[in-house]
This record gives sequence, structure tokens and C-alpha cells, in this order.
Amino acid sequence: MSNWGFFIMRKDIFKKTYNLPECTADLPQLSLFTLLGFLEDIAIAHAEAMGIGFQNSIATQTFWVLTRQKLTMNHWPQVGLIEIQTWSRPLISISATRDFEIFYNNEKIGDCSTRWMVLDVANRRPARPIFDPEKVFTRGDYVLPYDAEKVPIHSDAEVIKKLKVQPSDLDLNQHVNNTKYGQWLTNLVSERKEYAGFLRGYEVNFISETHLGDDVVLEAKELSTAPFSTAFQGRRLSDQQLLFAAQLTSSI
Repeated sequence: MSNWGFFIMRKDIFKKTYNLPECTADLPQLSLFTLLGFLEDIAIAHAEAMGIGFQNSIATQTFWVLTRQKLTMNHWPQVGLIEIQTWSRPLISISATRDFEIFYNNEKIGDCSTRWMVLDVANRRPARPIFDPEKVFTRGDYVLPYDAEKVPIHSDAEVIKKLKVQPSDLDLNQHVNNTKYGQWLTNLVSERKEYAGFLRGYEVNFISETHLGDDVVLEAKELSTAPFSTAFQGRRLSDQQLLFAAQLTSSI
């Protein structure tokens, strides 16, 4: 069965069901990287349904970029299906907020809030979204009780790894896909005992585009041990440009 399930649409809430990948010794449960892929997929599907997806981007010579994300989880399932529901909050200026709720066996196991903006293809600068207001519906009766906020930058973070951006890291806009940053970080902590328990929170700010061939240094700073919390950030080696700032929180 495909990992990408079916979707059901109503005017303000979009739903899609996903089949969890087969568990292995290395991946005994749903992973952060896989979940981030599901969230990206349903966001793209909903945007297409509202006429603000890929075809609209071609017509307007713009594209959507994810700028902030905050995910909280209270359970990572191992087998079966999860349902994700998503909706857009009313547009504020040129910034758009999209919320998600994640369900397993009809119980909510997590949620996520994201912030997006539109960039002009030619100059890569922010642009105002162009869309048909008759097709774009926003949810007004409920939003998540938090926003994806600014993640602090730590000047005293230590370099812990260097990597080079590969072709498989890129998306259609030829910059590193948002899910790859999550994969980089989970790879970093996969062998650390404090993260062998339960990942409860993931926050990230995307600050600058990262491209093919960039040499990136990953930095980290321990924030707390109860719960375990670590700040991460990435810089391009050539010009020391800050690329992203993130935080992972876990408890055993």
C-alpha cells in the first residue's frame, strides 16, 4: 500500500489519511522525518485544492516557502494509519499560518503550527499572495493555542558536524527541502541516550535558502536536561550565513 493515502476536503478543513511505513530495528516507530513529509504533503494537496498550489505558482511566478514550524507530540505510533487535518488561518499581511492536528485510532496524538510566505521567483524577495478569494477558505472557529515563534540564536553554540548539500536534499525550488533539516537533526541525536526515549517537541525557523553544493556546519547547545532540550543551528561555511535555528525537546 502506498504511504500516501486518500484525502477528503471540506471548505475550511482538509483531511488526509497516511499509512505508516513498516517498522524496522532502526526505525521502530513513525519518525520525525516521515511525519514532516506527511505534513508537507497535505499542505501541498490543500493548496492545490484551493488553487494556490504549483499551477498558481507557475502563473504568478511566485512560490510558497515555510518560514517557521512548531510540532508537539504525545505519541509516536508504530503501525496502522494516521489521519492529519489541516486548515489555514486568515491571512495577515503577506504571512500565512497553517495549523495541523494528527490523529491515531481516533485520538489526537499531536499538532503543529506553521508560518509561510510567498517569494518572487526572479528576485527571491517576499511578494503578496495572488489567489481567487472564492476558492480559498480559512477556519474561523478554532486555531491551535500556540504559534510558531522565533527560535533564539545562540552565539556560543559549538560546531558538531559538517556536511555538503546533496541533490537528494533539494525540492522543486532548488533549495533544501524543509523536511531535510529535521532529518539532519534527528541523525545527530539518534545515538544519544537522552533522545532514546520520547521526542516531544520540534521547532525550527528557516532563515536563508540552502543550495546544492553548500558546505554547512551544524552547531548545538544544550539548554536543559529535565526535559532534555537542545538548540541547533546551521551556517553556510563560505560566508557564515545563518541558515536555520531549531530546538528539539525530549523526555525519557
